[in-house]
Amino acid sequence: MMDLQELVRTFNKLPRSPKTPSGLVDDHWHIAIRHVPLKPPGDLLHLVNPGSQYTHFEGPAQILSVEPATSRADVVLPMLLRSFVNSMGESDPRVTPRGPWSWGTGDEELAKALEEKLKAAGVRDELCMIKVGDAKDMVIEEEVWVSVFDKMKLREGPKCSQCKNPPSGDGKLQVCSRCRKVQCCSRDCQKADWKEHKVVCKYLAKDPSIGALDYYQNFAPHFPEA
Repeated sequence: MMDLQELVRTFNKLPRSPKTPSGLVDDHWHIAIRHVPLKPPGDLLHLVNPGSQYTHFEGPAQILSVEPATSRADVVLPMLLRSFVNSMGESDPRVTPRGPWSWGTGDEELAKALEEKLKAAGVRDELCMIKVGDAKDMVIEEEVWVSVFDKMKLREGPKCSQCKNPPSGDGKLQVCSRCRKVQCCSRDCQKADWKEHKVVCKYLAKDPSIGALDYYQNFAPHFPEA
């Protein structure tokens, strides 16, 4: 991994343009720090191009808990530069790394601290200014984050067998009393799921060591009724 000096040198050499490669939207990036209260908890650097809503994350890292803002900026700076140097994590070798034309954030304190760190690190002068408080950009970043975080939650922890949503309210799912394998979030989902589950249930109940996925992949093909 590059140290900060090498990151800055590489970043300063990146080509830049007022427009993204498509030529359709401004090459401007909104910076935000988002906390992820899942396991393990941590913070993400969230970059969004408001015009295209292209989004990129760096992390996780401990950012929001770091005080003062200048220390948070020390954590964010290499993550920010690395995002562009590494082409936002794009694996396609045809994608050429590009520097941003401009960037901004809704966090005035972080913006001021980052500007100082960018200058001290030797980042090109035109990118040592961070626009603060663009309401439209902040709304777009919020909408993108909510959508991404909802998908994260769906992949995290137990989910309802029927609707695939995680538990809500008391955080508990209702477990099938017969096989103790399948879980549903409500009585309605249990009823909807029962038509298919009733075939699987009797086999899972006979052998508790069989997981539901294992059953569907290895046992169900041998039973016409499954």
